[in-house]
Amino acid sequence: MSPLNPQRLTPTASLNRVKIVDLPGLAVDPGVRGQTGYQLVSTVALAELIRQRAESLELDPSLDDHELCLALDRRLVSEDGAVRGAAEGLGRRIGRNMGYILLTLKRGDPVNRAARAEWDGSYWEHWSRIKQVWLGGGMVSGWLGAAIQDHASAVIREAGICDYTLRISPYASVLPLVGVARHAPSQCQTALVFDFGSTLIKRGNASYSDGTLVKLRCLPSRPAGLARIERASRDPAEQAAQLRDHMVSVIVDTWWLAGRSASGPILASVAAYMQDGHPLSAQGGAYMQLRHVTDHVQTALARQVSVRLGEAADVSLFHDGTAAAAAYAGARDAAIIMVGTALGIGFPPHEESRLRPISADLAILAPGGA
Repeated sequence: MSPLNPQRLTPTASLNRVKIVDLPGLAVDPGVRGQTGYQLVSTVALAELIRQRAESLELDPSLDDHELCLALDRRLVSEDGAVRGAAEGLGRRIGRNMGYILLTLKRGDPVNRAARAEWDGSYWEHWSRIKQVWLGGGMVSGWLGAAIQDHASAVIREAGICDYTLRISPYASVLPLVGVARHAPSQCQTALVFDFGSTLIKRGNASYSDGTLVKLRCLPSRPAGLARIERASRDPAEQAAQLRDHMVSVIVDTWWLAGRSASGPILASVAAYMQDGHPLSAQGGAYMQLRHVTDHVQTALARQVSVRLGEAADVSLFHDGTAAAAAYAGARDAAIIMVGTALGIGFPPHEESRLRPISADLAILAPGGA
């Protein structure tokens, strides 16, 4: 068992397997005890809650998980009071679930420590010092984000914890893109940035002025295609090869879509714990499977992208949570939690000198924005 290194996270750091056995002294909402972070706050967890209330929400329960979550967000501003009330009830439920997860991490009660055998004291001690958390990711990028923030904060206040701040990041939907953009080499004026997620691949073109990140022009997201790849083959190596080829195609297509006429950095976050551009073992998720087709993913992608472009390509890969946390470099006693397909985690680095500053007027332009 290795102690926590906040800047070199391994799969052990995952919040998805943290279990809330009990919170002694508190009246805990029904359905929380005995559940893990993933079972309480994830796309799968929220979609199941939506299906249980599909009739009240006037939703088709056969929609896939991602579509249901997007539809719930729209129901939060429905003109139909009954539908809006049902949606608000789910917002309260998922928000309070998040609050209980944060409270479990902050308190570190022995009963919950015992249920997370992979963590030594360094993990719990680090979380006990956290005083501010920023939330990002698809689940908090719309109206649902405010509900999660409000109801999670209420749980923390009910527990008597006052020196704790929970906020939705203003960059919530593109937080990993902003984070990886800060890693651009000092000499470049633009960089292509990607967030290879489990549902979508987000893309953007970052621009710099006087060394500062001033603009992020978002490009239309592309499907991650993981379900399609799994249907096409059951062989892990074949799946990994298809995923690798899909990543290469997305990067190359984006290069031309962005109108790039000269070489420049390609910076990408990946939904996997990484070490020096390669996924670590002992974790789930499709991107870990890339280990089946190369002994170094970053090098392999750079080589194949270079061949497709006909010129050398500089590709850098980062763990998505760590990338997102770079957006808040310099913040002390802080954490970033990405809320989407699952819970992602990152801790802001204390050192900012090697990262591009972010303009106070950073412009984030939606696809097609001027």
